[in-house]
Amino acid sequence: MNFRRRQSPAAVTWQERSRLRRGAAMVETALVLSAWMILLLGTLDIGMILFRHTVMQQIAERAARLAMIRGVNSTPQIASWGPATVRVRLHQSDPVANLLRPSTCGLTPSGFEVLLEWTDGGNQRDQRVTVTVSSAQDTILQSLLPGNGSFAMQSTALTRIVQ
Repeated sequence: MNFRRRQSPAAVTWQERSRLRRGAAMVETALVLSAWMILLLGTLDIGMILFRHTVMQQIAERAARLAMIRGVNSTPQIASWGPATVRVRLHQSDPVANLLRPSTCGLTPSGFEVLLEWTDGGNQRDQRVTVTVSSAQDTILQSLLPGNGSFAMQSTALTRIVQ
C-alpha cells in the first residue's frame, strides 16, 4: 500500500508564493509610481504657474513705470502715451510692446496681453494709469483637470503720472 501524504489545497509551494509576491510587488509599484508622478507633475505645474504670474506682475509694474513718465508733460525725447486706452499683445510691433517684450523672461511674448487705461480720463500730472496684464498657463496634467486644463491669470498695477 502506498501511503503518500496528500497536500491540502491551502498548502502552497515556495515557488508559487514567490510568484504571487512578485505580482503583488508589481501592482504596488505601479500604484505608488503613478501617485508619485502625479505629485511631481503637479508640483511642476504649480511652479510654472507661479513663475508666469511673477513675470506678469513684473510686466505690469514695468508698464506702469513707463506710463507714469509718459504723461502730457513728458520731454520731447520720450513719446507721450494716452489718454486713449491701449491694448497690445507683446509679440506685436508696437512702441508699448517693444518696451515690454524684454520683460517676458524667455516666455512666449504672444501669450501676454497688456491693457493700459488712464483711470481719470487724462494723462496729466497726478492722474492715475492702470495696467492689466492677462495670460493663460496650460498645465501638464490637462487630462486630469476639469475644463480645458488652462489657468487664466491677470496682474494689475496702478500708479500716478509724474510728468
